[in-house]
Parts: sequence; C-alpha cells; structure tokens
Amino acid sequence: MNPDKFIEELSKHNIDLTEKQKKQFQLYFEDLIETNKHVNLTRITEEKDVYLKHFYDSITPLFEFGDVFKENMTLCDVGAGAGFPSIPMPLIPSRGTQLFVGARGTANLEGNGSKRKKSRRTK
Repeated sequence: MNPDKFIEELSKHNIDLTEKQKKQFQLYFEDLIETNKHVNLTRITEEKDVYLKHFYDSITPLFEFGDVFKENMTLCDVGAGAGFPSIPMPLIPSRGTQLFVGARGTANLEGNGSKRKKSRRTK
C-alpha cells in the first residue's frame, strides 16, 4: 500500500487527511527507516509495507470501534516499541489529543518538517 493508496483507503472510512497529516506520516516513515539503521525497531522497512502493516493496521481500530475513541480522550500504550499504534492514531483528524507513553517515548512530528525530536507527548 503506497501513501496514495493509504490515503484513498482512509477516505473510504470517512478519514480525510490534511496536507499536514500526510506530511506527518511521511516524516514518521523517514524517521523510522533512519532510526532502524541503528536500532532494530522493525523488519518491515519497505514504504508500501510500512504504510500497510504499520500505519494502516494501527488505525484499523478506529474503523470498527470509533465510538470508543472519543475526542479529547486519553489513552495509554505502554511499551509501544517503534510507536505502533501510538503515533499513527493521534495523527488522524477529529480524534482529539491523545497521550501515549512507551518505553522510549514517542516522536513529535512537526508538519513543516523543521523539528524532529523525542517527547512523551504527541498532539
């Protein structure tokens, strides 16, 4: 699933990504691949596989259990590893701010790409 197909599939579930959110997913992919060169986070590194097996799979609970994930809800994912589903879920529009805590924290992905830093909070 390439990025365009990812966006198309999300739209079938009434999830329309903004340009900023598309950029955030791209930055997350780039950071994941770069970090994976030094730290074994995942064996899945092909872009089409990351978008399907990491990003899309992380978001699928929103399709079936959307009423559980209410706006301004706080969730906790302890031991998220490479950040799945901790980072993809709060990048989805109209889901509110969610706090996820993993063993190493989660990435703060700025839409303009100017900052990439580790933090324990993703908005």
